Amino acid sequence: DVVRVGQGTLTLIACRLTGARERDGGGAGIRLVGLGRAAMVDCVLEDNDYAGLSAADASSVTAHECTFRGGRDGAVIWNSATATLTNSTFVANSDAGVLVLGDAHIELRANVIRESAGSGVVVSERATATIESNRCVANAEYGILVLDAARPTIVRNDCRDNGKSGILATDHAAPRIQDNTLADNAECGLAFVDETSGSAHGNHCLSNAVGIYVGGNATPE
Repeated sequence: DVVRVGQGTLTLIACRLTGARERDGGGAGIRLVGLGRAAMVDCVLEDNDYAGLSAADASSVTAHECTFRGGRDGAVIWNSATATLTNSTFVANSDAGVLVLGDAHIELRANVIRESAGSGVVVSERATATIESNRCVANAEYGILVLDAARPTIVRNDCRDNGKSGILATDHAAPRIQDNTLADNAECGLAFVDETSGSAHGNHCLSNAVGIYVGGNATPE
């Protein structure tokens, strides 16, 4: 890791964190564990093997106007960590732009998540999230993917030109999906499959192969 925070609070302004290699549990531009806290403004986290940002345990992090580029994932938030990521860019990561799992919680607002080799945003396991006013564009798979028992709120996002669907909810997920624009995706604008529930209201589906798809035993409102 380039930077590791296990306790206390670190503020980074206009820093470049690059070149972390994935060995001995490393590979992050910045890794937060334990009760570590960090605030980043105008930082570039690029070409780190594992992720630009990894937050685990009960750590917390904020990032504003940062760039996360060229890692396996742009940011990974897991265990019981919390994160607020705003006005940042996640571009050309080799799996997800942003990955949230475990019992973590994330606030994602006004970011651009594009050109991921996997999905733009992935929320899984028991994670919760507020995903608001982001642009999830030209990702190889899904703009936003909701898995397992995750329960995110997904509002006013623009998910377009993704290689599969704009938003997919699968497994037992229960997202609230409202007032999003889902356009020009290769499969569906919005899809609920498996045992999903949750709700979808006020979404605009334009020029997708299928606008809205409900399959399996899904029961969205």
